[in-house]
Amino acid sequence: MLNKRPTTTGKKDFFSMAELTDKSPMPQGKFKGQAMENVPYWHLLWLDGKPFCNRDVQKYIDENRDVLEIEKKRDKYRNDNE
Repeated sequence: MLNKRPTTTGKKDFFSMAELTDKSPMPQGKFKGQAMENVPYWHLLWLDGKPFCNRDVQKYIDENRDVLEIEKKRDKYRNDNE
């Protein structure tokens, strides 16, 4: 889902790993090591904007927000309070 884009300076961000794809392992937390495509939408939406959210995970969330929101709407077993 994600494409590799060069940085504005042309140099790799020192604090950043390679850009995350659906097949990349989750770099942090409860689902660490699982492919990003297998991390539940509710976990990624919960991480969104948290100060401890990995920069690459935040970028993945931002770029895939439309898919995450569709999954949220289709999930009739979770409510918004969880």
